[in-house]
Amino acid sequence: MLFEQFKKNIIENDLIKQGDRVVAGVSGGADSVCLLLCLHELSEEMPFILEALHLNHCIRGAFADADEAFTVSLCESLGIKLHVFRKDVQGLAKEKKISLEEAGRQARYEALFETAGVGKIAVAHNSNDLDETIFHNIIRGSSLPGLSGMKMKEGAIIRPLLNIDRTQIEEYLAKRGQEYCTDATNFENDYTRNKLRNIVIPFIEKEINAGFSKHLRRLGRDAELADEYISDCARAFLEEHSSPARGGLKIDAAALLKLPEILRRKAVYLLLAAVSGKKRDIGDAHVGAVIRLLGKDGTVSADLPYGVTAVKSYHELTICKNAEIHGESGSEGLIEKLNRSLLKARIFSEENAGSFPQKEYTKWFDYDKITDTLLWRTRRQGDGIFLKGVGRKSLARYMIDEKIPAAKRDATPVLADGNEILWIPGGRINEKYKITSETKNIIEINAEGDFE
Repeated sequence: MLFEQFKKNIIENDLIKQGDRVVAGVSGGADSVCLLLCLHELSEEMPFILEALHLNHCIRGAFADADEAFTVSLCESLGIKLHVFRKDVQGLAKEKKISLEEAGRQARYEALFETAGVGKIAVAHNSNDLDETIFHNIIRGSSLPGLSGMKMKEGAIIRPLLNIDRTQIEEYLAKRGQEYCTDATNFENDYTRNKLRNIVIPFIEKEINAGFSKHLRRLGRDAELADEYISDCARAFLEEHSSPARGGLKIDAAALLKLPEILRRKAVYLLLAAVSGKKRDIGDAHVGAVIRLLGKDGTVSADLPYGVTAVKSYHELTICKNAEIHGESGSEGLIEKLNRSLLKARIFSEENAGSFPQKEYTKWFDYDKITDTLLWRTRRQGDGIFLKGVGRKSLARYMIDEKIPAAKRDATPVLADGNEILWIPGGRINEKYKITSETKNIIEINAEGDFE
């Protein structure tokens, strides 16, 4: 019965095709052993290349080694090629300052993607895992994609057991007389997921609503359908209203603002994901930061994850990647070097100022007039500089007037306070930030040696 459902999942969801290469993640636990056995049986009916991968987290000592030995033996008995990885997950967690659970997940998927290449990756998530994921996301705070939980097919990742529960899996293995490993840490309640699995969900089903898991899955299905519809509508809007821009995409801000809120938020999310090439870590706060720009006048911007910037200038919103500059020092970029130097900038009171610096690449500015985070970067849309007798001039116009070669304009470092440019080394400084008789505090920026 379980295998028939498994096979149905594969066919109806187009998870595996004849001739595919599939790498299955096998921990040695019941779920992954069931996955491997079902894939092996299916490979005899529908020819595809099946391999397995085991990651030893190097945390549980002899127990982890026993899981590895069991998986090696199982794969040998089935004639399945096994890839074994060992990773110091504890060290990875400390290095990245993340939980052991997250470090283990990252290490597993890194090994799976490295091994699978362009092939498929099969993982053993079941319907109980789906329940836990949806409930966990609700507790943490989630939008529609989080409520839909995991999907049976996400890119190269397939989950053929996702609508099969843990009890069915254990019964299937018992009927086959197949042993498996049991990780004792699954019964410890140190992690949120374990608490949900071992305490919270069983309590709700016993004391409040016996159909709780079933209702969670229905919520997940409805959320997935709703999110797919909203995403399709947002993509159709972007296809009509967006166009390529330097390093990203631009869109009619007024048209975006007219959308219903849920479509507007989805469209912005899709823009950010498309430009960054990432989906993870783009959250509600980042989408909200972009949407807040839409209602503001003039030119405004917001810095976002993965080196992405959103700039709203009058009727147009541009989402683009920040430019990078690499100096003669090779991998150490000039911008990075200047910003490290900026961290050591001298700040002092006007009464202790002494004489103005005479060096061309050392400048003083009125520290109290700085309103944003002072930053060395390259030019962005909306940048400008106030000049004596001229007023505010766009940075693009300034560079043309100063005869900076077109090929160098995108690579010229500028000192910025939001969209206000304080200084282009070798050129003039912003009139608004100059020292006056009313200046109380001064910041000294020293770029000596970087431009000489």
